[in-house]
Formats: sequence, C-alpha cells, structure tokens
Amino acid sequence: MAAKQVNAEEIKRYLGELNEELRSMDVKGEICLYGGAVMALAYKARPDTDDVDAIFEPVRYIRKAPRCSPDRIAESVRRPRFVM
Repeated sequence: MAAKQVNAEEIKRYLGELNEELRSMDVKGEICLYGGAVMALAYKARPDTDDVDAIFEPVRYIRKAPRCSPDRIAESVRRPRFVM
C-alpha cells in the first residue's frame, strides 16, 4: 500500500502543532529536515512527499508529544533517520 502523500502546507501545520505542544511542556526542541520535505518546503521543487525525514532533539519529548502521532506526523519524523 502506498504511503499517504504530505504536502508543504500539511508539513508546516504539523510542525507548528508540535511546536505548540513542546511549548506547553516548556521544552525547546530542534528538528533538522532532509529529503523530499526540504524540496517541498524550501525549494518548492515538488508538490508533496511520501514522508518527512528528520533528526531531532530532545528525542524523548518529541516522540511522546500527543500531537506527534503517526496519523498526524509522518513516521520518519518520530523515528529519526541518521544520514552519514
């Protein structure tokens, strides 16, 4: 089964919701995006992407944030992929 496509506006909305959730917990986080999400957001080179590849800190808070559920944020945001 093909993954649900996520467009730039959805990514911005999801990351904004995650930001608000972290703020409510008085936690400062950092997320670094890669791949298709960057192409859609920064360069507008594509309308959407299959997933959102990212690494982030603090992992324990971001993974547990209620608004960061698999149906709201692509699974790859919740499970960082490390690029070497």
